[in-house]
Amino acid sequence: MALWTGCAAVPRAEPAPAHENPVVRIRYFQRRGSHVRASRGSGFIVHSGGYVVTNEHVVTRRPGVPSETLTVVIDEGTPGEAAYPARLDHVDKGGDIALLRILPPFRPLPALPLGTRADLQAGTLVTARGYAPGVPFRATPGVVVRILPADRLGIRREWLVSTATVRNGFSGGPLVDDRGLVLGVVARRAIWRTDEPGFKPKQEFTHAVPIDYVRRRLKTWKVPGVTAEG
Repeated sequence: MALWTGCAAVPRAEPAPAHENPVVRIRYFQRRGSHVRASRGSGFIVHSGGYVVTNEHVVTRRPGVPSETLTVVIDEGTPGEAAYPARLDHVDKGGDIALLRILPPFRPLPALPLGTRADLQAGTLVTARGYAPGVPFRATPGVVVRILPADRLGIRREWLVSTATVRNGFSGGPLVDDRGLVLGVVARRAIWRTDEPGFKPKQEFTHAVPIDYVRRRLKTWKVPGVTAEG
């Protein structure tokens, strides 16, 4: 599989921010009959009114079965963290995107600005941001490699591919450029075999939902201030 090979030098991972972090933990519990399942993922605030984006697979355990309990945990820096109940407002199963709404009361929340399709350029420095289980906030560096076309890998939309390394629990977190703009929503990691210069024979990549797809869904779901093109 041909890859873009002009990778720039990759910086070290960024430290956790000192104050409130718009990248959040998602905790959910689901009961189905006598069985209870619990898990965690990541997400990010897109509007100070409590709108949070994550992956569909983070908040549904089986197709069409939403979690019974959703909690959004915000890292507040020195004071620690604050947990807020949330509801599942919208789900796009095919696109692996979900929109949560933090339930009031809460004060205005920090939000991440969204990039546009024009920002999705090969070689762009990015960080994948999220929370692995039992680990503090992390931002792992990489570069944008390419846009994987729709209908590849059985998906009916494009993938944004980067070299940022992710761990379990990063799903739903943002892929952010060096200006702080969200370029995609981290969805999964994949191993590709390649003989391209600059890559290992078996290279790990991160697949993210591209920001233009995310914008279109958020506009349809009437998130304040979000347009399809930015």
